[in-house]
Amino acid sequence: MIESIPFDPGRFQSAARHYFARATYPQRLIEKVVANVGLTKADRVIDLGCGPATLTLAFAPFAREITGIDPSSEMLAVAREAAAASPFGDRLTFVQGSSND
Repeated sequence: MIESIPFDPGRFQSAARHYFARATYPQRLIEKVVANVGLTKADRVIDLGCGPATLTLAFAPFAREITGIDPSSEMLAVAREAAAASPFGDRLTFVQGSSND
């Protein structure tokens, strides 16, 4: 039997500022997901476990509004900074929480 890992909202706190050094998702993949789910600029999206908003920002041009949810306050701080620098930042909201909430 697989053991469950206890929930720790601060588990990735120290990694938050390093996420942008990771490879980004290809634009072609984002566009394929948008097409496959039928996402339009009239839709609202929830990005659960948004981290530093990598996918939140990638999908922002295709949705009316995206709410990013993450348990880490540091991840959300980085996400808010990234959103402020984005031309789509006014479409993004970030909330501290988890799937347990």
